[in-house]
Amino acid sequence: MDQRRKSFKTVYNGSDENRVQTPDHQHHDSDNMSSRLRERRSTRFGELSTAKETANTSNVRTVTNTLKQPNTEYSTKDRQALKKLIIALGNKSRFQEAQNSLEAIEKNLQKARKNRESTEEDMEEAEAEWKFEAMCSGEAYYEDGKWKWRY
Repeated sequence: MDQRRKSFKTVYNGSDENRVQTPDHQHHDSDNMSSRLRERRSTRFGELSTAKETANTSNVRTVTNTLKQPNTEYSTKDRQALKKLIIALGNKSRFQEAQNSLEAIEKNLQKARKNRESTEEDMEEAEAEWKFEAMCSGEAYYEDGKWKWRY
């Protein structure tokens, strides 16, 4: 028999004569519910602990198998070396990208210098041409180391 204390809810309808005590079904239901939950938890815990023991033994077997078979998988040192290698390759890749962009900038700079030189040569040629034309037409003359225009 359930030895839990049963609670009663007082229903009040005015005077003391009409005061009636009825069992608190809500409280009773919650007690039943909590006991059912406790039962479920205990059975689940039992199942889980059995499953954990099985899992633990399989882990032990795996560890022993790994120790018996050397280099079946990468060791911690191998993983660290691989990680360092990946980082180094990433750095090398970024270095290579930077070097490629630097080479592209240098090529563009060389092209700009060539264009500038050719433009200067073109300007010198053009200057010589207009001076010659201006001199031949009589629009300009050279005096005291300077070009002068006739108006």
